[in-house]
Amino acid sequence: MLRDLVQADAVGFLSQQIELTMTDVDGYIDLMCLKNRITKTDLLGRGRSQHLVRVRREIAVKLRAQGHTYAAIAQVLQRKDHSTIVHMLNSHL
Repeated sequence: MLRDLVQADAVGFLSQQIELTMTDVDGYIDLMCLKNRITKTDLLGRGRSQHLVRVRREIAVKLRAQGHTYAAIAQVLQRKDHSTIVHMLNSHL
């Protein structure tokens, strides 16, 4: 059902218009994976390819802009701790 809702234009609209609660974050991650044609396992894994890092950063920026803590974002993205997210958000790609 989620795949039926996701189209290139729709994903861009949804990712900018919705406000995410922590219960919505999993669905947002699924949308971002579909939009970027990556698996959730790859996104949450240890890979450091530029494409994966950009998607992770985009998700972190969105969540931080909505007031989520660094620790909560780190937990969602399965990173070691909040300092990983701080570094991610302070780095320019």
